[in-house]
Amino acid sequence: MKQPLFIINVLLLIAIFFLKPSYLSSNINASFISTILIIVLVAIFNHFIILKGGNSARFDSFFILGFFVVNFQWSMMIAFSGIDLSVISRFFEKSNYMNYSTWLAGLTILVWLLSFQLTYLVLRTSRKSSGDIAFSMDYESNKLRRDYIISRWCIWLAIIFLFLFILSVGPAFLSGVYRGTANWEGPSAYIYTLMHSFCLLSLGLYIYVRSCEKEVPVGILKFALQTPKLYLIFFCSYALFFLMLGDRGPAISLVLLALVFYGSFISNVSAPKLLVIAMVGLLVVMIIGKGRNSGGNVISSGIENTQVDSAYDATMELATSARTVLYSIEDVEKNGTTNGQTMINNLLGVIPLSQMIFLKLFDMQPMDISSSTYLTYRVKGRFDKGGVGTSYIADLYLSFGLLGVILMTMFHGWYCSLITYFLKKNKSTIKVILFIALASSSVYLARDAFLGPLRPSIWLLVIYFFLYLTYNSIYSRKRSLQ
Repeated sequence: MKQPLFIINVLLLIAIFFLKPSYLSSNINASFISTILIIVLVAIFNHFIILKGGNSARFDSFFILGFFVVNFQWSMMIAFSGIDLSVISRFFEKSNYMNYSTWLAGLTILVWLLSFQLTYLVLRTSRKSSGDIAFSMDYESNKLRRDYIISRWCIWLAIIFLFLFILSVGPAFLSGVYRGTANWEGPSAYIYTLMHSFCLLSLGLYIYVRSCEKEVPVGILKFALQTPKLYLIFFCSYALFFLMLGDRGPAISLVLLALVFYGSFISNVSAPKLLVIAMVGLLVVMIIGKGRNSGGNVISSGIENTQVDSAYDATMELATSARTVLYSIEDVEKNGTTNGQTMINNLLGVIPLSQMIFLKLFDMQPMDISSSTYLTYRVKGRFDKGGVGTSYIADLYLSFGLLGVILMTMFHGWYCSLITYFLKKNKSTIKVILFIALASSSVYLARDAFLGPLRPSIWLLVIYFFLYLTYNSIYSRKRSLQ
């Protein structure tokens, strides 16, 4: 059953290729967009049958959801709701590229799905029992004990860095008027990154260690109630603190991480249960979004201002990232690709202060090495403070064009499938840490730069490495004294 469905998805990809628009710029064609949407929906339906299982809280589920909202919500509004994007100039000044951008998004998601599925099917059919690494019981016990202690260290470090962050960020962030990361710059940005890295590492390692116990409480609520009070109180307080200040990112990443890790390691999360959680989450996200620029209480203002006129309203803010694809298509048509130069920022972001040094060394501007800054400059000018952002497709297309989108998406699908699959065979800590970076940003990967997850992945590994060395140093000294 799995192989025939995979072949159907291959045929759908071929069909997408033949449907490529003759011109980048053209009048919106609702029939064409409807055709692309039907192909994409069939491919996604086949994907979930190919990877059929009792767990719906998976990384690929959240990635596909985020990708669909970002790249296809406006297409659905055109095809099925008759909305004219040309009158919504605030978001879609370049709606004449909508046919091509929908086709490009359809091609991208089909390439990603096929790469993910092919990797899964190949690994599944070629697996051998001798391929699993066997460790002694003592080794496993010591490893789990070490990771649990590191998890507890991380939560205390997160608490310390939270206080440092509050001291360094200043009154602008604490006012309830949300301006994204513009509310903090310089040292505060690095303190925040370290603080959130400690949070993610602590939560991910804790769930991973608990999954290796002989008796694990089944049921999300039961599992949460049996979590140590330190973890429960801190993570709830941490999420609530940022939500009350209008920042939804930290809370969403923790919830995504908890759901994906619980579903992957502890117990299956059914589709109906996940749907209820998603509905509640969307409502909270909408309330915070409506109230975070009020200057008063974010939650009460959000409740007063929240009004749902259609099902599209819940994810409208996420969906507006689709405009970045339109901007990138127009810019590549006029100026050509940047040959990867606009991805340098995310490569350098792994090393603190390296972007500033690079810019001074090569006498360049921030817009020269970042797709989000570059698109903002091209669309709104050098001094615009709002920005237009970037996205998975926009970042790749701006750098390498159509061929680059295809090749890099194939690699990304392979990488995500590889990490997801091998975690089921051998839950090594390195794979768990890489999975933490994927799971915690799964919904938002589609609206982030392609290399956006690189920094959190490297930082999580480096933090764990230093804590691992500290643990070995402390406990080897203790053993030598006994």
